[in-house]
Amino acid sequence: MRIFYFIILFFLLAAVSCQEDETLFTLKGNISHLQNDTLLLYNEYSPNGIVDTIIVDNGKFTFRTALDTITAYKLLINGQITYPIYADKNLTVEIVGNAQDPETLKAKGGSDNEYLNMFRDSLQPNLSETAQRAYADRFIRNNPHTFCNLYLLETYFLRCPTIPYKQLKELIACMDGRVQDAFYTRRINEDIKKKAEISLVHAPSFTLRDGNKLISSSNYYKKVYILHVWASWNGYSREINQMLKHIYSKYKKEKTFDMLGISFDQGEKTWQEAIKNDSLEWKQVREPEGFNSRTATNLALEYLPTYYLIDSKRKILAINPTETELISKLEEALKESKKANR
Repeated sequence: MRIFYFIILFFLLAAVSCQEDETLFTLKGNISHLQNDTLLLYNEYSPNGIVDTIIVDNGKFTFRTALDTITAYKLLINGQITYPIYADKNLTVEIVGNAQDPETLKAKGGSDNEYLNMFRDSLQPNLSETAQRAYADRFIRNNPHTFCNLYLLETYFLRCPTIPYKQLKELIACMDGRVQDAFYTRRINEDIKKKAEISLVHAPSFTLRDGNKLISSSNYYKKVYILHVWASWNGYSREINQMLKHIYSKYKKEKTFDMLGISFDQGEKTWQEAIKNDSLEWKQVREPEGFNSRTATNLALEYLPTYYLIDSKRKILAINPTETELISKLEEALKESKKANR
């Protein structure tokens, strides 16, 4: 009789084990020239942006997690490159390539990852930004069911100096219902409804913790300054950091000029490491509540990164301008502030 019970128990445990295995997502990697022994995997499209750490051994790694639905992850490589990965239960994805050449990176496995590969492989090199955006528009309309459209929306439309709200609305409307119901898509839709009729003219007041002290908008009274909202795990944020380094180096001796970085990092360690690795010399503070914070609401923040040029009268002169536009508007604002202070 005991043997009979043990046999029953064995099959029950085996059944439970198989059921658990069916929820597992596996990410494997074989990436050459990795600088660090750890990678960060984060879910930028979720409300809390959960971060997982992946240990790398000689460029190789294996990561497993239980999922109940498709999840849009991003992998942060060498603290600079973010690569999108679409995960689902009972799916294995392998990412291969050279960390020193982001164009060689490729995630194999799962239809959404393959659709993104298809887009990248068919995108002609040296196209203008307008032509790339037009190609992304056609791809989304022709393939409305793939979750890689979230990445295309972010890369080719939400990073525009002037966000094309009407075009975004049309693209989202043509997408498959599953993609429309994704948290990130719903957030864009809400932003379109709220902000299509809202114009952020003046910089709002803010108060943020800086260690044991507080820093507020009053610290920038009568100054022309750049406010950069970013996160260490967001690859495009790190690119903008490099551009802003040039700006800061050029204008830091101007008495009426300043800069402030506000990070949405939840962890202080990764935030501090990013500041050190990117050699950021200007004031940095952390807002761990991220998009749920009052800062994000008051700034009408839509996505990361977002940077604002603010003049000495608190007027917002530009949001996410190109480097050339930023320099032009900044120099004009500095001239005006010098006249006002004479």
